[in-house]
Amino acid sequence: MASFENATICAALAAVLWTCIGLPLSSRLMTRSLAWPVAPALGWAVHSAAVFPVFCILGMTKTAVISVTAVTVFAALVALWSATWSIKSEAADRSIPLWTIVAAAILAIAIMTMVLPKITEGGVTFSDVIFDHSKVAMIDDMARSGVPAGNPFFGESDGLDRLSYYYLWHFSAAELVVLTGLNGWEADAGMTCFTAFSSLLLMMGFASFLSERPAAAGWVVVVAAGFSIRPLLRLVFGEDIVGALTGWPTGFGAWLFQMTWAPQHVASAGCVVIAVFLFVDISRRQSVLAKVVLSLLVAAAFESSTWVGGVTFPLAAAAVVPIIVLRIEPSSRLRFVLSALVVGVVAMAIASPFIFDQFRASAMRSGGLPIGITPYDIQGYDTRETLRSILDIPAYWTVFLFTEFAAFYPAGVIMMVLLWKDRRMPPSNKAYIAPFGILALASLAVGSVLISRLGGNNDLGWRGVLPSILVLIIFAAAGLARYLDSMPRFYAVVALSLVGLGSFEGIRNLTYNLGAQYRNPSLLFVESARMWDAVRKHSGPDERVANNPLFLANVTRWPINLSWALLSNRRSCYAGSSFGPFAPRTKLPRDEIDAQFDRVFSGHPEANDLSQLAKTYNCSVVVVTPQDGAWNNDPFASSPLYHLVEKRAVAWRIYKLQTN
Repeated sequence: MASFENATICAALAAVLWTCIGLPLSSRLMTRSLAWPVAPALGWAVHSAAVFPVFCILGMTKTAVISVTAVTVFAALVALWSATWSIKSEAADRSIPLWTIVAAAILAIAIMTMVLPKITEGGVTFSDVIFDHSKVAMIDDMARSGVPAGNPFFGESDGLDRLSYYYLWHFSAAELVVLTGLNGWEADAGMTCFTAFSSLLLMMGFASFLSERPAAAGWVVVVAAGFSIRPLLRLVFGEDIVGALTGWPTGFGAWLFQMTWAPQHVASAGCVVIAVFLFVDISRRQSVLAKVVLSLLVAAAFESSTWVGGVTFPLAAAAVVPIIVLRIEPSSRLRFVLSALVVGVVAMAIASPFIFDQFRASAMRSGGLPIGITPYDIQGYDTRETLRSILDIPAYWTVFLFTEFAAFYPAGVIMMVLLWKDRRMPPSNKAYIAPFGILALASLAVGSVLISRLGGNNDLGWRGVLPSILVLIIFAAAGLARYLDSMPRFYAVVALSLVGLGSFEGIRNLTYNLGAQYRNPSLLFVESARMWDAVRKHSGPDERVANNPLFLANVTRWPINLSWALLSNRRSCYAGSSFGPFAPRTKLPRDEIDAQFDRVFSGHPEANDLSQLAKTYNCSVVVVTPQDGAWNNDPFASSPLYHLVEKRAVAWRIYKLQTN
């Protein structure tokens, strides 16, 4: 079971490790006040993208990981010792206040706590976000077996054994597992904390840089805590009216919501924001270091999120680069365009293992294009389809975004315009406003009309907007710090009211997630830890285990094989339909595989079911529990394919595949 103390150790190690690596780089590319807050996110991205191919060759043994990490940190410290702050700002170079860093750390720790179990007298309960953190199985698998990552969710003979997913963030968590000896669940929680903290620092740094006001860092923490004001609107207007006009709750949300559910996408969005900053930088000064770092950032963005780094960023870059070209000297344009092309080619080369695996998996699915053009569904199915096609897009840009991003959407857009028109702002700072604005616009446009078709959810629409969320928070915080005292009182009251409403909902949601008990506590989940300890004694690191995909499914709001994902530290031959997107191709449709495993673990298998478990799905070990129908009608007890290796009365039976 994961503990708060161990998760905190992972978070602290991540912060120290990647800040040490990032600071020598940021100190040569940015001003002093910006270099420090950007360093953790920059260090994580550059280090992770650079060492991933190294570990593909060396393996992820403890010796290899410690050696590579030690060499990297030593080189970073030597570089930091000789670093000079080569970039001078035309504005006052002020550091962000210490109290804002403490506030960001407190918020990050609160987010980390949502990933951890809540122990009660009756057992354990979870926040809803644990559903998406079931990808802990990938972290444990990489820590055991190295990279490129195998598929821990599904095993099929003659199928793809490589994992088709953007797992660089999870790879970084696996490094923490190897370095500390802690488990993948604790590393996942620690990485979530680090990502929240580094993302907040990143926004705080840019907001203070653009506004020339250190107080902007404090506004970032307040605005980033914003949440959808949908609950307040429901209270005033009723659920039916609000749902009809603003759409229904989905996985679309602001920074706090996305951070708790999908930290890997937030990390990717941070890479994109820094990348746009460096694009402007290389247009003004030629720097080999900036180009190398930029290539690694772009690769890390894709390897952490195909939707953010592989869709939103290229579309945004296609708009940002021409804007930059038009603003620089004609004599420098060709050189800048060539530099941008080289960065793109190098980034693709670095990310090629991920690109290859995802392309191959998509091709094998043979389900058509993975991306479609469809307006985000706002009006709902009660509205006529012809009317929806007309109203959905304007409703998205007005009512929907205002509802979801009340704390920073109106303020961010207005403050961006004010910053752009501000004649007192140094030109060196103002050069970044238009590219950031284009990034925000392109990112929101992706959410408006593009959808992903690889799974049942529109992950592209939900996650593709993340760069805009970061940029609008930066603009809102910068503008509030710079103009709040001088703006007319009415506008100030409106801006503060929207920030207050969004932040109130965010704090309320965070408090609910930290303290509420969603379901009846599960003592069986706690006891299952001993069962998985026994399973590991009878299985090798790369062997696959079969258990009921619906085992303890009621501990989460949506059924998922959570006990296996968080506690087993072993691959599954079929983890369940919730992990279906990780199965690129199957000889049978997944609903037939679902039915097959349901028959087996209910105790009513058909003639060839056990044979297929052994030969088709590579189930080397099988575990049966009293919660399965197979406990009283056990097909494995009489099967010549499996033999009993351990039995615990009214707890579990473990079977092993016959080898002779």
